[in-house]
Parts: sequence; structure tokens; C-alpha cells
Amino acid sequence: MSTETAPTPYARHLGIFDPHKYNLSASVVGCGAIGSFVSMGLAKMGIVRQDLFDFDKVELENLPVQMHKKESCGTNKAEATKDLLKEVCAEKVDVDVFGRWDESFSLETDIIVSAVDSLEVRKEIWEVVRLNPSHSLLVDARIGGQGIKIYAIDPMNTDDAQIYDRSLECLKGSELPCTERGVIDVSLFASALLIRAVRRWTVKHEKETYRIFDLGSKINSML
Repeated sequence: MSTETAPTPYARHLGIFDPHKYNLSASVVGCGAIGSFVSMGLAKMGIVRQDLFDFDKVELENLPVQMHKKESCGTNKAEATKDLLKEVCAEKVDVDVFGRWDESFSLETDIIVSAVDSLEVRKEIWEVVRLNPSHSLLVDARIGGQGIKIYAIDPMNTDDAQIYDRSLECLKGSELPCTERGVIDVSLFASALLIRAVRRWTVKHEKETYRIFDLGSKINSML
């Protein structure tokens, strides 16, 4: 009898992350400059069961900083993200699409990605996730120009909860000029850190709760 195992598209990273071992699901709230890349990264890593939330449509000005195609202009961002996952992922994806986030939604996934522009919506998401044992991790990236704040929060950890509570009380800063609000390397860097946070927490139960970066500075100054 042959002892060969069935081929898997994840053979190159099974020793780092085995998606079938953990069998995770994710909710991505906001499919723009952060959420579209994180959704793609999680799916590429094998987390193919996802709920996607976004009410906005893809516009031409989104293309330089978001994981969307020119052909998707005019399409809902969550729908466009789903279509892209179906097109490029090695495994069949199981994705449900929702429109505008509403606090009445019952998030039913292990991982929550808060990738929205609004502090108020972040608060609504947190109210659903906070101290809820159904969710293992909430990740959140906030971008302002070349500055990034990264959160990886265990909803059941009171210290994490207090840190995130304080982050939601911060006053809104000054608005950046239209031409300085986003650039692709910042979006990719932030998204990669969120994907990494999910992987490390799942495999090793390790994470950095809060990190801040300024990509306008020398890389050495961030280490």
C-alpha cells in the first residue's frame, strides 16, 4: 500500500503554517488598502473561509494602493475581493460577502480583521468581539501617510482589552493632504504585519500587542 500523502498547494510553507491543522476562518471588515491585501494573504496562506464586509465601490484612485483590478472599477470592494480570491487562490475559497458593517452583525469567525477608516465602526466591531471566546484574535492596522499603528488583540485578555480600549479613545489627528494619504509600500507593509500576527498567534501563541512604525524614517530606526 502506498504511503504517499495527497499533494497540497501549501507544501512550501507547511513547516511554517499548516492551514488544515488549524482550520481557521476570518472576517475582514473593510476591503480597501488594508483589508484587500490581508484577505488575499490569509487566503494564500490557506485561510479560505472568509466573511468580507464593505459597502464601497472600487474607484480608479483605489488601484495604486489596493488589491483590486482595473476591471473591478464600479464593483463593490467585497465582491471584487471575493472574485480575485476565486481567480488566484490554489484552493477553492468559501467566501460570503456583506455590505456596510452594522453592529447587529454576529461575527462567527476565529480571526477578526478590523480594516475600516472610521473610529466609530472600530468601536462597534470591538463591542462584538471584546471578551467573546468565539474569537481568538483581532488585528487592526491604522495608516496615516507613512505612519502605521499595528494592534494584535486577544479579546479574552484584559490587558490587551485595556490597550485597545485606550486606542479607541484617541482624538482624531490633523487631516493629511489628499496626495499624502497612502502609498503602496505602506499598505503592503501594514498588511504583511497583520498576516504575520495571525500566523504567529495561531502557531506559537505569540504576538506583539501594539507596534508603531514610521516608513518615512530609516529602516534601522524601526528595529
